Amino acid sequence: MENSLNEFTCKEVWYILKKLPLTIITKIPFEVRQNIAEKSDKCDKELGEIDTSVNLSEMNISEDAKEVLNSLYLDYLSSDEIKDKLQEYIDFCNKKNN
Repeated sequence: MENSLNEFTCKEVWYILKKLPLTIITKIPFEVRQNIAEKSDKCDKELGEIDTSVNLSEMNISEDAKEVLNSLYLDYLSSDEIKDKLQEYIDFCNKKNN
């Protein structure tokens, strides 16, 4: 996932990740965080103000950044219960479409 991300998306994601408590951030593997941070540092484009007090869907960030943050949440931060419920939903949708 993170290898194909553009630098500006990484800059947006890294900005938001840095706002989270360290206890949460450390759940994301170091290599993933490092890759995002390094790509973020390479971006020369100016980042506008991001209001992190609103829901992710309301943040003024790119859709790519929202997708990355959602993926990070599902892969590394969500509980097993949430992952199980998501898998049930995916299975349900797959059955419905077949």
